[in-house]
Amino acid sequence: MVKEKWPSGFYGNTVEEYTTEYYLTDNEKQKIFNIITEMDFVSYPDSYDPLEGEASCPDYSFDLKVKYNGAEKTIYCHNIAYISDIDFYQEHLPDFWWGLSEKSRQLINLHNTLEDILISSEEWKALPEDDVFID
Repeated sequence: MVKEKWPSGFYGNTVEEYTTEYYLTDNEKQKIFNIITEMDFVSYPDSYDPLEGEASCPDYSFDLKVKYNGAEKTIYCHNIAYISDIDFYQEHLPDFWWGLSEKSRQLINLHNTLEDILISSEEWKALPEDDVFID
């Protein structure tokens, strides 16, 4: 896990100080595997924007790489709108959420499930705070 790829230097931290390893538990692996197989991950295009036509500032990027049964697939989601949690969309923007394609909703679910697992881990919490300095 990498919390900060390009530290500003404001706190004097290095990339290594924002980097750690985390190993999914068997239950977490099963949960993620179930989502991936239900969504037919390999059917997604290599580059995908689940919130096509939407924007946020700053924009957001992530890559999801899956390897299983000898196959490998990466989905690149670069310079897209920030993906907030599903509960937020369903509560505050239900028409928007249900207007998204099934593929988009499934990818957002996978993204948010992974993010929730990682940022709730003790390994993540032990990393220094984000090195963001806004003047």
